[in-house]
Amino acid sequence: MLANKYLLTAIVITGILCAACPDADAIRIPKNDFDGDGLSDIGCYDAIGLYSQPPGSWFIMQSTSGFLSKTFGYKKTIPFTGNFDGDSLSDIGCYDAIGLYSQPPGSWFIMQSTSGFLSKTFGYHGTVPVVGDFDGDGTDDYGCYDANGNMGQPPGSWYIMQSTKGFSTYNFGYYGTVPIVGDFDGDGIDDFGCYDAYGNLGQPPGSWYIMQSTNGFSTYNFGYYGTVPVVGDFDGDGIDDFGCYDANGNLGQPQGSWYIMQSTNGFMTKTFGYKGTLPVIGDYDGDGTDDLGCYDADGNLGQPPGSWYIMKSSGGLTTTQMGYFGTIPIGLSSSGESYDQDRSVTGPDLQGKWRGKYYINNTRLDRKLQQVAASVSHVGNKIIIKTSKPGTGHILEGKINKYGYMLLTDYYDKELWSSFYGVADDDHFLVADYLNDYNKSTNKALAVIELWRE
Repeated sequence: MLANKYLLTAIVITGILCAACPDADAIRIPKNDFDGDGLSDIGCYDAIGLYSQPPGSWFIMQSTSGFLSKTFGYKKTIPFTGNFDGDSLSDIGCYDAIGLYSQPPGSWFIMQSTSGFLSKTFGYHGTVPVVGDFDGDGTDDYGCYDANGNMGQPPGSWYIMQSTKGFSTYNFGYYGTVPIVGDFDGDGIDDFGCYDAYGNLGQPPGSWYIMQSTNGFSTYNFGYYGTVPVVGDFDGDGIDDFGCYDANGNLGQPQGSWYIMQSTNGFMTKTFGYKGTLPVIGDYDGDGTDDLGCYDADGNLGQPPGSWYIMKSSGGLTTTQMGYFGTIPIGLSSSGESYDQDRSVTGPDLQGKWRGKYYINNTRLDRKLQQVAASVSHVGNKIIIKTSKPGTGHILEGKINKYGYMLLTDYYDKELWSSFYGVADDDHFLVADYLNDYNKSTNKALAVIELWRE
């Protein structure tokens, strides 16, 4: 529970191609290379300012130039990195979708290694940042994705600021999906796509949708509830691959399970990591192949906070300790979750992963019980509960009051649901198909979802 509370919305960060190189099969610049030695570096970001550090603290361990710290950003901003001035060095930045401290919603702040400070305004509350070279000029572009259709926009809205071609918008994706970015067809232009681990809107869990700049639209199905997407060139062919990571061991799989679809070498699985870790991707040994890694900010399973574990494709396993509770790693491939640091909520904080049961309860107390997993988004007084009930599952949207009472609407059938047998607390709650549907005289069934904190 602590591992989730202070995490920010994560982004997909992909390597770009050398601007001076004649084709996409030439030199690929590793992601998060802050000292220009051709190796990805590790680091973390603290938006809150924990342990007497200032808000917006960056801590980076460069593979050649050593330790670097910077202060750039403020509370509730989302960190991102990329090569935004085309000098082959990674830059740092932060995104404020909400509009805090008198800044407008959709504020971007970038500290470029050569060109200095840059700020832009586009985006709005509910969007998450994405980074990639979307026009193929060798310079990273930045943009945002709105899966859920906030502020009256359609679900699956993309807004991209390209360094050469300017501003562009796309509509691709749907409610509950997580954005992914990578060069999936090897043409030197980053593509965008989305991943649906949960099976929203009747789609199968583990659905992938990719819009390639040259090869067009493609779909895949692998993955399952509780996995998060990762992107990188894992077989060294110059084409980004995609996969998913299961830190917690869902559906009976071991903790730290990786599932990768490689463009040349095909499907690959590995077991590496443990519950509470986050996936990080980079070329940490400089061999042109991206490596798998995981970061444990909070010190799970008796490990020290700020533990890094990198499985290098050439050099094997390395471990490092740098960071502390509440920091988010750079090199984080998309986590698929929106955890807001210092997030303001009404009532008990229900954000995170839950497990429990769905059952039909009538006056004779016979029950058709099904085990379910669920994720809850809780910002302010707004609640979204997504469950994995067999079939379509449920997406319940609504509000919670300061006492923990919820009033919700089912996204699919528009049925009303509400709190049942009391109000929610931090670790347990029940919701039921709206109580007026329950008629003792006719013995009509009442649907109930009961959940406990995972």
